[in-house]
Amino acid sequence: MTPFDICRDCIYLLLEQPLLGNNLQALAQRFDLSESHFQKIFKQHVGLSPKQFQQSVLVQQAKHTLPNTSLLHTSEALSLSSPSRLHDAFVQIEAMSPGEYKSKGEHLLLRYAGHDTVFGKMLVIMSERGLMYLGFSAASEHVIEALRARFPLATFIHCEDNQLLSGDPFTQARDIRLYLPATNFQVQVWRALLHTRPGDLISYQDIAIKLGKPKGARGVGQAVGANPVAFLIPCHRVIKQSGAISGYRWGIPQKSALLAWERGIQAL
Repeated sequence: MTPFDICRDCIYLLLEQPLLGNNLQALAQRFDLSESHFQKIFKQHVGLSPKQFQQSVLVQQAKHTLPNTSLLHTSEALSLSSPSRLHDAFVQIEAMSPGEYKSKGEHLLLRYAGHDTVFGKMLVIMSERGLMYLGFSAASEHVIEALRARFPLATFIHCEDNQLLSGDPFTQARDIRLYLPATNFQVQVWRALLHTRPGDLISYQDIAIKLGKPKGARGVGQAVGANPVAFLIPCHRVIKQSGAISGYRWGIPQKSALLAWERGIQAL
C-alpha cells in the first residue's frame, strides 16, 4: 500500500470506529507497520496524528447528538468580507463567458488525470485558463462523458496520474485559478463559500441571506450541489439549518471526513 492508501483507509476506519484511535498499536498492525512508522506516515500526509483525528471525529459525533446544536454560525456571525486562506491558499474563480459556452468547446483544450490524495483518488480536469473540475473519482467516466456532451468541439487529453496538480490539494495547498462554466448566481454562491473559514458550518439559508436573497435557500442548495470543485470550493461546510450533515455530491462519508479533518487542523 502507498502512504496515500494507508492514510485514506485509516481516515475512513476512524470515521466508522473512532475509538480505535485509542490503540495506536492495533491501528498500526492493520497496515503491517510499526507504531512509530505508521504514526509518522499519517502525521506527514494528513497533518494530524491518528489520535488528533480521532478526537475531532468524536467531537463531531457528539455535537450531532445534541438536540440544540451550536455547530452553525448564524447569518449575523458569518462574514463574507475577506477570503478564507486555508494554509495560505487563494482560490480565484473565473466564469466561462456566454460566448465561450455557446461555442461548444471550440478551441477548448482539457487535460484530465487521476490524482492521489489522503482522501482518496480524485479526478482532475484542467483547461489552459484554470482548473475546471476536481472530484472524487468514483464516477470519473461519467464526468468526462458529460463534459464531452456539453463541449463536443473541445479537445480532451488523458494525462498520466499526478501530473496536473503540484501536490495534494488538501495538505499542499497553493494559489489556484478556477475556470468554470456557471451561471452568475452559481458563481455568487461559490464565492460566498470561499469566504467561510475552515471548521465553520453554515446553512443554505445563511448564504441566501448574505447574498440578499432570503427566500433563495433552495437555489443556494442547487448551486452548492452543482459545485464541480471539491474542497477548494468548500461546499462540504454547508449543512441543514437543523445541523444535520447531508447532501454532498461525493457522499456523506467524504463530507464527514473533510469536516473532522478541518476541525482537527484548526485545533492545532
